[in-house]
Amino acid sequence: DSSIETMRAILKEDPAELAEANGKIPATLERVVRRCLEKRPEERFQSARDLAFALEAFSTPSAAGPRALPAPGPWRRPVVFPLVGTALIAGVAVTAFLAGQKRADKPLPSFHQLTFRRGIASSGRFTPDGKTVVYSATWDDAANPEIYSVRTDAPESKSLGLPPGQVVGISSKSELAMLTGGESLYPHGLHTLARVPLSGGTPRPVAEDVVCADWAPDGERLAALRRVQGVLQIEFPLGTVLARQVNAVQSFGCPRLSPRGDRLAFGTSEGYQVVEPATGRSFPIKGIPEWGHGMWWAWSPNEEEIWFSASQVGGELPLEAVSLSGRRRLLIRIPGYFVIYDVSREGLVFFQSAFSRRRVFARAPGEAQERELSVFDGSDINDMSADGRLVLIADKGAASGTRMFGYVRPTDGSPPMRLSERGVPAALSPDGRWALVIPEGFSLLAPESSEVRAVPLGAGEARTIAAPGLLVYGADWVPDGKRILIFGREAQGDRGVRIFLLDPDTGDRRAVTPEGVGGGKIPCDGRRVACLGPTGRVTLYPLDGGEAHEVPGLEPETIPLRFSADGAALLVSGPQTTRTTPLRIYRVDLATGGRALLHSLKPVDLAGVWGPGAVVTPDGRGYAYSYYQFLHSLYLAEGLK
Repeated sequence: DSSIETMRAILKEDPAELAEANGKIPATLERVVRRCLEKRPEERFQSARDLAFALEAFSTPSAAGPRALPAPGPWRRPVVFPLVGTALIAGVAVTAFLAGQKRADKPLPSFHQLTFRRGIASSGRFTPDGKTVVYSATWDDAANPEIYSVRTDAPESKSLGLPPGQVVGISSKSELAMLTGGESLYPHGLHTLARVPLSGGTPRPVAEDVVCADWAPDGERLAALRRVQGVLQIEFPLGTVLARQVNAVQSFGCPRLSPRGDRLAFGTSEGYQVVEPATGRSFPIKGIPEWGHGMWWAWSPNEEEIWFSASQVGGELPLEAVSLSGRRRLLIRIPGYFVIYDVSREGLVFFQSAFSRRRVFARAPGEAQERELSVFDGSDINDMSADGRLVLIADKGAASGTRMFGYVRPTDGSPPMRLSERGVPAALSPDGRWALVIPEGFSLLAPESSEVRAVPLGAGEARTIAAPGLLVYGADWVPDGKRILIFGREAQGDRGVRIFLLDPDTGDRRAVTPEGVGGGKIPCDGRRVACLGPTGRVTLYPLDGGEAHEVPGLEPETIPLRFSADGAALLVSGPQTTRTTPLRIYRVDLATGGRALLHSLKPVDLAGVWGPGAVVTPDGRGYAYSYYQFLHSLYLAEGLK
């Protein structure tokens, strides 16, 4: 767009591949052209004669490709062709040698650890001078995130004394943008966006229902991802909508402005969307359909690339770069997660390295102590048999990679039995002989399936249960064992998720809950299902239609787990948040709303504990629960290019 940008591209950027412009360009000619375009003069042809020899083998009157050379005279046949071959071979050899020298001269990146406590570090940014970082962390057994600062040349972090919240930006005028309220691990959930000077004070709220945000370079305007009436939208400045969610499963990622302020980008399900606010020009960067890229990214120092952390869920999280034209390259790969938070103008990368695991503990009826039943590093509890002798476990971590393993395991600690290698193990049948497995994915953003598999726990063949016209996200059994409940949405249109009752023999289905109501685990007593209603309170919906009823005496976000055997009571946990410890399980009388505490569940080591969940037997005597444990460290990386 300008002569300055052209000069920068000549000096720093590699040209596009010739094959991108014309797939008929021969590979040999591609190498000759590449050598002509080397940045360092000593790596190019040293004379026109050298180039002539390299081109002698080609006659290209058009870009369509080479044609045959005229037959040379006898005096040229023994001389020119060997010279051409020698020149090409020598050119390749010299180029390879120089490239090797170039790589050898390039220093390896260096890393500097900034934090040394145990717990969750969830967000952070550089200050304008690039010599300090400000970050949010929930260290040790703290219940809420605190905001700290640490210099890049010192190991001591200090609290800023602000209310609990998440750091989302630091302006050119040293003003902090932070999110307050909500307990979801950033950047999930909805919060209040506030601004406060780094020197201290009371945060001033500026917007509600914000997922994440960023400052413009002028230090006055803010961009934000918000959810308004259930719809995601990108705003810049606040109140001005640049993009809006157009269907039920579309997802946006966090917006960030380039340091010059001429571009704003935000994550999409395919990659990124780049907007130039001054001109209104907008274009996509596609080809990054992976997890994480919409949340953890930053502009490169020259603002011509986006540096991002992304991977399939459960795999490593490397650091990559993508140019505005869509060319993608790897910056660095280290074991585990490399979660980028920010990049300074000098090219320092501020990132989080994470150790994480999800563990399962259980206590069968009649036993005095809990027993750990984790399979690998990503075990999650999905169901427990009515007699408490079996648990259903989904393992999604480093061991399974991009897959999800499904296991059934006895609560006496016997070895687990693998049921499936891909898909979600959703529920055990009432007779304990079958498990429902959703063949694809495990979230609303994962590949979608229109069927469920019933997998036998003993001898027998798995069978497929079709759910025609539905996209399935969760499933459970009706106590009669003949019908199943589906949590999903209709495949056609932009309808919201809800719970359906499905007859596997006929394929007949009907909606049980209104749109937007339901979940993956669906407690049912044969007459009703229990789930969180529109108000966030436990609500009972009749299977055969009729009026829904809220369960009296329960607070919002109380999670229904299971009906008692006689249907007179409901077993619940909560009120539950991502940081609830201990996790309390109650028996609630459905007629009176009276509650009785059954269990108070808490791991011994509380550092970094997040996202607890539980299942329970109908009599309330047996239970199993799982939780994440994140142990984060913050680092600076220097020399990434």
